[in-house]
Amino acid sequence: MSGERYAELALVALRDALVAGIPAQLTALESAQSLTAGSIARPVDTVIGRVPYDNRAPLIAVFVEAMEPQVQRNRTLHTECQVAIQLLAQSADAAGLAELELTGLRYFTALLETIRLNPSLSSRAAGATLDSGDIAAAIAGEGDRSSTKLVIVSSITVRTQS
Repeated sequence: MSGERYAELALVALRDALVAGIPAQLTALESAQSLTAGSIARPVDTVIGRVPYDNRAPLIAVFVEAMEPQVQRNRTLHTECQVAIQLLAQSADAAGLAELELTGLRYFTALLETIRLNPSLSSRAAGATLDSGDIAAAIAGEGDRSSTKLVIVSSITVRTQS
């Protein structure tokens, strides 16, 4: 895409940065923690929008939560984006749930490092900051208690100027 402005630019630039950055940071984590290459599952997709019924995992969803115009003469907008990372436990036993928790923390670290190393989102934004993160777990699917879903939701403020 090209020609995006303000909130749309923030959203697309963030999604694009995550598509490139998260897998690279997961590889770096595997190396730093002496894990087998590829042992942390890579995202199956990074999508724009809220996708509550999409049970693919790992799945990254990026969407806009709020927009705050700053000094309108300067045509600057702060866009609060949410990044939801959805993971599923490989098994419902204690070991599977522990691995799910560790994978969630590794994904959060990959997100943090992606933004830290590329705050301009490849020169498409005036800056991006990771403001907060929250983790929630739930039984995956209606009536199906065979797996647990972990969702990490992080707030990232992207500043754009046009």
